[in-house]
Amino acid sequence: MYKVRATFRLRGPSKYSFERAVELGRLRLETRDDRICGEIEVEVEEPSFDLARKKVLEELDKVSSLLTLVFKEGLAVGDVELGPITAVRKGEGTTEIEIHVAPITSHSEVSIMVVRRYSKEKLDEIERQLRELMDRVEKMEKGADLLRAIRWWRKGYLEEDKVDRFIDYYIAFEMLASLKGYKDRYQDWARRFSEDYSITYRPDGRTSISDIRNWLMHAPGLEKEKAEELASLYADRFGAEVLRAIKRITFEITSA
Repeated sequence: MYKVRATFRLRGPSKYSFERAVELGRLRLETRDDRICGEIEVEVEEPSFDLARKKVLEELDKVSSLLTLVFKEGLAVGDVELGPITAVRKGEGTTEIEIHVAPITSHSEVSIMVVRRYSKEKLDEIERQLRELMDRVEKMEKGADLLRAIRWWRKGYLEEDKVDRFIDYYIAFEMLASLKGYKDRYQDWARRFSEDYSITYRPDGRTSISDIRNWLMHAPGLEKEKAEELASLYADRFGAEVLRAIKRITFEITSA
């Protein structure tokens, strides 16, 4: 088995300032220049940088999704740099160290606006929350599906165009409803799921979120224009409600 360490930054609309590092097993999070950064170690079965980079990005995507539930805003993975791939083999009186060096970098840019400062006491709570979320998702039968829904929510959160933001949030909404079995059990699954998870189904009192989504994707002329207006107006509220549903479902599934 081979090991590789990678450094990275997580970027979002806010700046962050931690009084201490957050450490969870092979993951370390800290702040530098008001941005979350850190180091992670993963294991791979062969000295392949393509395989190592894929594994690192998979793990960081999971971390970013869980931090979304903690900080209530989307974070993008960027500036990923892989260190050497190493393997240590010990024999009788000998130690063999194998090293492969070929750093790889991935860049991502997101605008920074607000500073969030966290005390040591608050970071203790964040560390506890993150550890609990990691444990819960790891034990979930459909943990990968939940993380995929959070990934779409993060994508929507980081979208500048509010119509695109609404569409991404709706994809997350639909995945959550499917995860809970609503799409299999009910023809009017979107209304039922919205009612059960406190999501506003008719944001203007008349037009459903499903109609808005369908008109955006398929309708011509005036219906599409109305859908774009409603999506822009209600995207942020819809996203906040979907995030609350994500957090609720995370604890429902794992406590069952």
